[in-house]
Amino acid sequence: LPLKERALQRVVGKCLRKKPAQRYQSADEILAALRPLVSEPPAHRARWIGLATTATLLTGLTFLLVRREGSGDRLPAAPSIEKSIAVLPFDNLSADPDSAFLADGLHDDVVTSLAKIRDLKVIARGSVVRYRGAAQAGKLREIGAALGVAHLLQGSVRRAGNELVVNVTLVDARNQQQEWAQHYERRFGDALDLHSDLIVDLARELRSTLTPLEATDAAIPPTRNPEAYLLYLRARKLELTAMPENVQSALPLYQEAADLDPKFALARARLSLCTSLVAYWSPGSLLRAKARAEAEEAQRLRPDLGEAWLALAQYYFWCEENYDRARRDLVRAAELLPNSAEVMLTAAFIDKRQNRYRARIAALERAESLDPMNHYVLTYLINTYRWTRHWPEAMQAFDRCVALGGDERLPSERWRRANDEFQMTGDIRVLKKAIAESPGTRGDWREMAGFQTAMLERDYPAAARSLAAVPPATYRALPLFLRVYPRAYYEALLAVAADTPAKEEAVLKARKTGDNLTDFDLALLDAFLGQKEKAIREAQRALDQTLGPAGSIEKNQAASALAMVYAQTGEPDKAITLIEHLLTVPGVLQARPIYDITLTNLKWRWQWDPLRSDPRFQKILAAPAPATVY
Repeated sequence: LPLKERALQRVVGKCLRKKPAQRYQSADEILAALRPLVSEPPAHRARWIGLATTATLLTGLTFLLVRREGSGDRLPAAPSIEKSIAVLPFDNLSADPDSAFLADGLHDDVVTSLAKIRDLKVIARGSVVRYRGAAQAGKLREIGAALGVAHLLQGSVRRAGNELVVNVTLVDARNQQQEWAQHYERRFGDALDLHSDLIVDLARELRSTLTPLEATDAAIPPTRNPEAYLLYLRARKLELTAMPENVQSALPLYQEAADLDPKFALARARLSLCTSLVAYWSPGSLLRAKARAEAEEAQRLRPDLGEAWLALAQYYFWCEENYDRARRDLVRAAELLPNSAEVMLTAAFIDKRQNRYRARIAALERAESLDPMNHYVLTYLINTYRWTRHWPEAMQAFDRCVALGGDERLPSERWRRANDEFQMTGDIRVLKKAIAESPGTRGDWREMAGFQTAMLERDYPAAARSLAAVPPATYRALPLFLRVYPRAYYEALLAVAADTPAKEEAVLKARKTGDNLTDFDLALLDAFLGQKEKAIREAQRALDQTLGPAGSIEKNQAASALAMVYAQTGEPDKAITLIEHLLTVPGVLQARPIYDITLTNLKWRWQWDPLRSDPRFQKILAAPAPATVY
């Protein structure tokens, strides 16, 4: 389909999503999604009027369904599209290039302060940084549509000696018309107060009413020490990359900023947030007490600082695994930071640990609306759709991720999208098409994809040729989802499936390799060796030792492996009883795909062949895929 028709399909699809939290939350949101699609030549206008009418009718159906189902699963209604804004990076017009930090600092201040206004929808800083300088020229309508906002704020900062000049322009992104402009002049020492005037002026122009707390917050600069603030900005720039080494490097900068201004609560909150992450990455680290102390001090200094409450929530999540306490602190953080994608991501992390997948999807969709250019948010969303078997939504989110660009892994990542379509349709031709249409050379990722496809088709000679065509060096460089196991494990699977004379030797070799094999992988190998009691005992122990609450996706995947061991050891009743349950609950799908319990996998994977003559199994295969309950 043409690009705009696919886009309209996505709008209609979102209108009709089964879960209220996954639909548009206001008529303005739908109109904003439709507006970029209707600028058609006269010859096509009648067709688009009809399509838009259909979408409008579906809009009415959407809100009828929301009212009938109640509001229990819905996020609070988003602000009107008229009160949505993205603050584009400010241009540095100063002669000194180092003053770019000043322009970035003011930009960060404005975004942070606006994001605390509940009456506005404000796009996260990470999603606007790509639109710096020349990237804005002549593209304001396109930028507004990509970010899902009605207004854009452009600005420039010039420092000359001790004088600071800031110019800002508010533009209606839908028609690219200037709505308001303002010129500010300040002494450099007063620069940290400038954002207060700008926030109040912007709120007025957007007809947004500030609460007393929001007005007070806008009037208080984060620090009055310019040197401490520059250190904070350098640390924040590192932190925003989300790379472990950069987060680690941000710690001393935040610490130095807090040392220069002990009352710099925001620096202490961000120091706590980074420290909690580093403590989580380094088990046994002595940093946990530091993370808690900095969060509590930030909260003491400024009880209504949202970042301080967020720091406490993340401390209890990462360092103590106290999810109930983390959620309580996060509720307060969400009240104070209504436009924070970071808050929504934290909520999604907690939801996953508590098996609240419906709430997790809603939180991630809200995070995407606030930070639409964030690859991490989309990756979490794609995975969660997979866990809950929402294949169309997973593919649509993948397509949005592709549209962001900048991911060199995308050719091989498209194999995962093809697998989503395969799970949805059961048509193996989509896998073959993905391999055939992807650019590459012989011996690359396509050979492993060809191996997996040939195994599904039981074309074992073709599978052997594909596996042999991947050189050892290339194999080690493959993405993890294509080399989940050591090569010897795949060779063992091929030997067992093809029933070759050397299958026992291949299985023993794989078992000795051990690299990256879990206990239930080893249990399956023992099942292939005919060691029934040992295999079942190992698989059951692996399930018992899997971390996570009952019903977690990790526990469900371990149970899937146990079901496969039962199938391979002559226990069809036990295997099918597990399968009937696992088909209806979330699972870790595409991580260790041979265990994935989906209707498509049950139909295609040779590991389930011992069950095919069982009437209960035949009944499962003949019925439609059951809904995943979560």
